Amino acid sequence: MPETDKPSGLKTEISRNRRRKLAILIVLLAVVALIIWLLSRGCQSDAQAETFNYFRDKAQQLDNQPENIIKFVRDDVHTLSYRGNVKGPLGTLWNGGGSPEEKLALAQALMNFATTSRNVQLADVAPDITESAQQADKQYSVQISHRLLKADGKHLTTAVYEGPIAHLVGNVHSLWHKPDGTTAFAIRTRDHLGSEAATTEGIGEEVLFTLQQPGSDKPLVVTRELWHRDNRTGPTAPMPGARHDFVVLPCRINAYVREKEELLLNQKHRVHADESRPYLALLDYARRCDKQLEIIEKSENVRAQFELPRILILSTYDLPADAGGPAYALDLRLNRPSFLGDADSAFRATQMRSFIESGMEQKFLAEWSGQPATSTYDVFCNLSDDRPTTPARRLDVISRSLEILRASCGTDGHVTFSASSGRKSPEQLVALASAASPGQTNSVPSVTATRLADGKIRLVGSSPLIPELVQRMAKEDVHLPVDTNGRLDGTFDGLGDAAIAVESALLFANTPKPVSPAYLLATDIATGSESLVVPEAIFQFQWGDPGQPSTQRIRIKECQDDLEFRWRVHTGTMPVAGERTIAASALADSSVHNPWYRRSTGQQSDATSFCVSRAVFARLKSGQQSAFALQGPYGEKDDEFGPRPIEWQGHLRPTGTGSHTVNINGRPLPVKVLKCSLGSDQLALLDDAVFPIGMADALVSVSTAVRGRIVDEEGQGVGDVNVSIRYNGENTAEASTWPDGSFRLPPAPGGSYGPVRITVSRGESLLADNLQADLSAPGLDVLTLTVRRKPVDLVWINPQEADKLKSLPISDQVRRHARRDLAEGLTVIIPDRMIDVGYGLETTGYYAFDRHSGNIVGVTEDGLHGSNSVTAERWRKALANAAADLNKAKGSKPGPLLWAHMYRGALVASWVYCAYRVGGDEHDEAILAMLEEMDDWEKATNMMTGIEVYAGAKARGKAGGAMGQGATGGLDDDWAKVAFKAGYLSTTAMLAHQLEGS
Repeated sequence: MPETDKPSGLKTEISRNRRRKLAILIVLLAVVALIIWLLSRGCQSDAQAETFNYFRDKAQQLDNQPENIIKFVRDDVHTLSYRGNVKGPLGTLWNGGGSPEEKLALAQALMNFATTSRNVQLADVAPDITESAQQADKQYSVQISHRLLKADGKHLTTAVYEGPIAHLVGNVHSLWHKPDGTTAFAIRTRDHLGSEAATTEGIGEEVLFTLQQPGSDKPLVVTRELWHRDNRTGPTAPMPGARHDFVVLPCRINAYVREKEELLLNQKHRVHADESRPYLALLDYARRCDKQLEIIEKSENVRAQFELPRILILSTYDLPADAGGPAYALDLRLNRPSFLGDADSAFRATQMRSFIESGMEQKFLAEWSGQPATSTYDVFCNLSDDRPTTPARRLDVISRSLEILRASCGTDGHVTFSASSGRKSPEQLVALASAASPGQTNSVPSVTATRLADGKIRLVGSSPLIPELVQRMAKEDVHLPVDTNGRLDGTFDGLGDAAIAVESALLFANTPKPVSPAYLLATDIATGSESLVVPEAIFQFQWGDPGQPSTQRIRIKECQDDLEFRWRVHTGTMPVAGERTIAASALADSSVHNPWYRRSTGQQSDATSFCVSRAVFARLKSGQQSAFALQGPYGEKDDEFGPRPIEWQGHLRPTGTGSHTVNINGRPLPVKVLKCSLGSDQLALLDDAVFPIGMADALVSVSTAVRGRIVDEEGQGVGDVNVSIRYNGENTAEASTWPDGSFRLPPAPGGSYGPVRITVSRGESLLADNLQADLSAPGLDVLTLTVRRKPVDLVWINPQEADKLKSLPISDQVRRHARRDLAEGLTVIIPDRMIDVGYGLETTGYYAFDRHSGNIVGVTEDGLHGSNSVTAERWRKALANAAADLNKAKGSKPGPLLWAHMYRGALVASWVYCAYRVGGDEHDEAILAMLEEMDDWEKATNMMTGIEVYAGAKARGKAGGAMGQGATGGLDDDWAKVAFKAGYLSTTAMLAHQLEGS
């Protein structure tokens, strides 16, 4: 290569280096440009995050003019009656209303975006308020504290947040357990507070929400227990991954707020954050709840407002898969509106809203978790005791007993109703009631019901009624006829009216000691002289030569209307058998009798067989003769398909009375007979007004119904249970008990009795199995069987009676929760023991009731309504085998009548309706579900329902008077006012009719 070529190569290398450097520079410039672009995007994103601001947006709508802002806040934002800053500016804007101080805070926030600044005074936005602007300093504050419980009873408290509660509005706040054994907090206010607290060396962990309202000395405290080592269903130790998110909503949530909150989360790139999904879900829950709140306002003519902030806490427990997977709980204890309007309407609206909220809470948890949710409502629905201790149960028992009296009892039958403490048997109470001499005030009031010939019911009471009460009830269209001594004495056409009269006479008897509203109704149904003629009964007759007797065997097939039976007569070497039906009309008044039987099936409408007609018997019984004709056999020239010839015709004459010994159900027993003369022959009729059997003096044996009664340990009849009897071999018989526990078992197959095994059950609940009884010779005695109800009493605990909790065999976990509620002045209604809900879990729940406002909060075993990690199949097998009662009210304490009203009006109607409608069901579907739920309560617990089921509209209207009157004379007016709530039954009608098509 020539030397002249060398410089050229150097230039090439330099050119390459320059191109390399240029390329590097270009890449660097590109990277810088990219960084600048990304930074620009970030700045734009930050700017976009600031593009929406509630106050800037509203100020722009008002042209950013101070005068427009002041006019808007003064005139368009409603002034609410309470004082102090609860909502803050944001919540006040959301709500469109607030206190004077809240309106002032809103005006100041909007003024920050005005074209010119202006100092706003209280008088500018609330001109009717003449107090100093210092009122604006009244802040509704909240203190959030973490408390670690120690084994020595002490605790370590860490402050998490303290300040105006309004600062918490518009965000979600969280706490969670970390794997290192600490609890972390994120309070997302404008200062973004965060802290941690240790959880080691503790026996429990709690978070306290302490709310202080301006002008109030006593703060409102709600304790959220996170875990405790003594828990039975909740966590017993810190659970890494357990998360608790809560929001503060000081007002209703509308679609605008829900939309803008999601927009803000998107702008801040937080919509997929762990806490955002619960936040939006809680906003949706609040929206649903507030929609139903509008229905309550309309139906009760009230207006709801949130003077207290709403704090909703959604908890997630990250359980392992073998433990069922995640579990959830929702805490709504701080979710209480107040209602403006008539005091009674406001009280009722508060109850309705409480139950609606609990229903939607359960629906929310089921949707959120994708698994069945349990609640206090479920615990109470699963109680299955049927003891008549509540008004609805008693009215149902009374009504059904009167139906039996009218339909099944003889002319001398009667029913006795008594107010019982449950410590005496019904027989003892009946004896006490009957022992009272005329004019004497009986300490055990009772009412005796008898059936009159025209089908009406006559009621006679043992104790005088309170005169003032009778007058007050008359104004409610409930008329109680009384005798000269003030005792109930009158006749009633309708069973509903009669049932209300019985309940009234017992509940409001003028006795030395007032009857408790939770009294136990003792019922004794005396059927009078029962007929031996029942389906499957067997009658054996014998007459003629003792060496070669003639026999007749008749088995009853049916005797409800027509009398149908099979017969077998043996008078020679070949027996003759057949069937016969006697029409009801012939049984009633025929004076012709046919003693002849044929092989073929016979139908008689003009003559009787086996017994004489009731009309003939009635005349003989009264001592009068009766026209009578006796049919004879067919002659050789008679048409055997035509009418039988009359063999004898004349009068059947009574000649006296007597008795005849018959082997009845294996025991020789005397039966009364009516002696008569038939021409020159003598005839004996069984003294039975329903079926006066002929040839009674030839009657040898009878196999008829076995009489029995199911009672509990206290002798109280157990109604509506199934009794199954197993005879030797494979034969069985079943019967259901009457309200007083009575039952009738069909005659034994073939008339053969002996040792039997008896099972007693209610639905799927087995009360007794394999009870032994010997029916070799029961006769007509009553077979009494004792079963154990396994009752669950509902204990009504007022704040000053917290010691009652000590004696209840419940878990320490639920005892702690109840003790806290009692300390806050709430009344606790709780089952007296744990409830076995199946799948190996015992739990309980209670209602915390504010008797002043009417607010009711359900609390389950873990302190909340929780979502159980159980399969749907196991869930369907949950308990129906416990029992429930309301404890006796004493003095001026609120009684169970108030509780009855809560469940009848609010829970059964409003809760079920709203729960299903929120779930997407149509109106008709929701109403159907509501009725099904009522039927469940009627049959399974009948705890608070029943009036709607057994009586028509007229009786329902009168129920307000019968049960709504307070115990005048003995109990004060405060209790009377609470008891009157039991009369309100309008909610069901409102839901069914006023909301039709909604």
